[in-house]
Amino acid sequence: MSLTSTAILVELNISSWSGRKLDRKVSQEVNQSKSANRDASRVNKNLFAGSDRLEKINNFVSALRQEYYAMTLPWSTSGARILPFKQIFEFREWVSAKEQEFDDMVKLFLHEYSTLISAQAFRLGTMFDAREYPSAAELQGKFKFGYVLLPLPTSGDFRIDTENEMRVELQTQYEKAFEERTNAAMQDLWDRLYTTVEHLRDKCAMEKTIFRESTLDNAMELCALLTRLNVTGDETLEARRKELEIALLGVNTEGLRKDEGVRNDTKTKMDALLSKMGGLCSM
Repeated sequence: MSLTSTAILVELNISSWSGRKLDRKVSQEVNQSKSANRDASRVNKNLFAGSDRLEKINNFVSALRQEYYAMTLPWSTSGARILPFKQIFEFREWVSAKEQEFDDMVKLFLHEYSTLISAQAFRLGTMFDAREYPSAAELQGKFKFGYVLLPLPTSGDFRIDTENEMRVELQTQYEKAFEERTNAAMQDLWDRLYTTVEHLRDKCAMEKTIFRESTLDNAMELCALLTRLNVTGDETLEARRKELEIALLGVNTEGLRKDEGVRNDTKTKMDALLSKMGGLCSM
């Protein structure tokens, strides 16, 4: 199965403002008080200590990135990731809703910005410095949200005027890089599956442990996700995915918490599955 016929590339570009600033004076005071070198420690102050407006935005961005990584596969160090065609409409709906939520949070923060700065004069004490706060117009430019969909390039796509020998060399290099990136993307799926099965096995092996609803939910969500992210049609991966799905049929959190037999049976199935994946993951 050709990867270029089953997926595209997506780049998600989000920027925010940390609201943190290195305080050189306080850093010097701390190092001197501890008889330490001047570069022994650095004090970064939170310009909005005591307020959660900016913190909520940055936590939102962090959680959003994790969701984005979960529904895509790695491709390049530049930030582009593989998005299966099966995921495009779902991705667009998801990213549109997240962008609206992000914009609403930023608008609220900007609306209250001047009031928040006034409050920080009391919260930061002598560490407060009004010059460290950007203007509202400058601050607005620090919050950005966007994405772009790009086609996966093909191995023969060299729009250059060069000698045939060089063209062949470039194509060979590209095909090698393409194969390595494809393998890395699929390896990411194997590692996700292995980690999930291993975690479930380890939980079942403990005599005293807390089974949360998320333990099973995450495993079943991964099973559903793998059917869409398996962009090369890896039959072995699909077989292991089905085995996990079948192994968890009829298993619930309550049974795992209270029934030792259910735990032991589930552990045995996870051990068997792990043994089949032993040479296929990088863990």
